[in-house]
Amino acid sequence: MGKSRDSRFLDRVLCCHERASLTGACVDDDRRLWTFWSAKEAAYKVAVKRDDTVPSAPLRYEVHLKGRTGNAQKGVVHTPFGSVAVTIEATPSYIHCVAGDGEAVIGTAGAVDMITDTDPSTAVRDLLIRRCATVFRIKSDRCRIVREKGSRGLLPPALLIDGYRAPWDISLSHDGRFIACAFSLLQ
Repeated sequence: MGKSRDSRFLDRVLCCHERASLTGACVDDDRRLWTFWSAKEAAYKVAVKRDDTVPSAPLRYEVHLKGRTGNAQKGVVHTPFGSVAVTIEATPSYIHCVAGDGEAVIGTAGAVDMITDTDPSTAVRDLLIRRCATVFRIKSDRCRIVREKGSRGLLPPALLIDGYRAPWDISLSHDGRFIACAFSLLQ
C-alpha cells in the first residue's frame, strides 16, 4: 500500500482539488501524489529565493497540472508569493520537477543520475558543476557551490565561477539513490 492511502499525510500536503484527483488506483495515485509533492517542493525553492521567510507548508502551494507531452507535463503552482511555472518529467523510476520564475528564465537545463556508495550531497554538487561546465564550456575547477546564511538559516545554494556569483539559478535535490540538479540562465 502506497503513501497515497495515508489519509493523515494527504490531509497535511494536498489541497482539496489535488486530493480529489486521486482515483483509488494505488500505483497511479502514488505517482500523482509524488508529482504534486515534487511540484510543491520545486515551487517552494523558487519562492524562498524571492523571500527567505516564505513558509514551506505544502497546503499553501496549490498545483494545477496542464497537458502532457510524452514524459513531460507542464503546470503552475500558486504559492504565497505568486505563481511559479513547473515542468515535470515522470518516468517509471523517478519524478523530476523543474520550476522557474517565468519571464526571467531564458533557458533551463538539468540532469538526473543514480548513485551507489557516494555522499548524495557531494554527488549532486559534482553533477551540477559537470553539467554547467559542459553546457557553458568552462573548466569545472572554476566552479564552486556555496550556501550563505539568511535570516532563518542557510539560503539555497548558489554557483560561483572564479569566486563570483554566476548568472544562473540552481537547484539541487537528492532522495535515496537518485540525485537531480537544474539550472536556469536568468536575464
